[in-house]
Amino acid sequence: MEIELIIFDFDGVLVDSEYIAAQILAQQFTKYGVDISLPTTLNRYVGISYSRLHQWVSDEIGSHSATDFLKETENLTIDAHQQKLRATDHIKPTLKKIQQQTCIATNSPAEILQHKINITKMDDFFSQEKIFHGSMVKNPKPAPDLFLHAASAHKIQANKCLVIEDSVIGVHAAKSANMTVLGYTGASHCLNNQVHEADLQKAGAHHIFNDMRELQSIIEKLENE
Repeated sequence: MEIELIIFDFDGVLVDSEYIAAQILAQQFTKYGVDISLPTTLNRYVGISYSRLHQWVSDEIGSHSATDFLKETENLTIDAHQQKLRATDHIKPTLKKIQQQTCIATNSPAEILQHKINITKMDDFFSQEKIFHGSMVKNPKPAPDLFLHAASAHKIQANKCLVIEDSVIGVHAAKSANMTVLGYTGASHCLNNQVHEADLQKAGAHHIFNDMRELQSIIEKLENE
């Protein structure tokens, strides 16, 4: 396989943020009288676009309260990020070793994404033109549009892109874009790794790994296939 561009999802791949956000979301649901467990919240939340999150919240508490709910949740999450958010273990040394072009493609809203990038100093590795978020396309993940937009911006064919994803939604998007995708299960939101691995494999992930130190060798093996 010829790999010219490696596309990283952001939350749960480059930064360990999904568990933080899902905890707060579950607490908010409880505050608003909705009984949803943390594992259920994680299962539904990981990889979701903002529009789908808004619809989910509206279905649970009513559309009249959804905007306030999400604004409160966003503010609480930003506060939590300031205290707890970290880059994924071993990701920065791994990024330094990668020879191919790299970029980010995420459903995370632009303003919140930038906040997380600033905290984790991911801007040391990704300039603004290397960051693609869901609002840049009409249909974010699980549609292929965002990945295809990132590839097009680099003038690289989809079949020469490798995607790193932690969610079933993201894997579906990459497969729909005709891209090879790896499933990453090393972040803290993967409460049951075997189940999560099976879900990613079923969705079409080419390979599953849980340690970013493995990524370079996986890339090299793919290039020799």
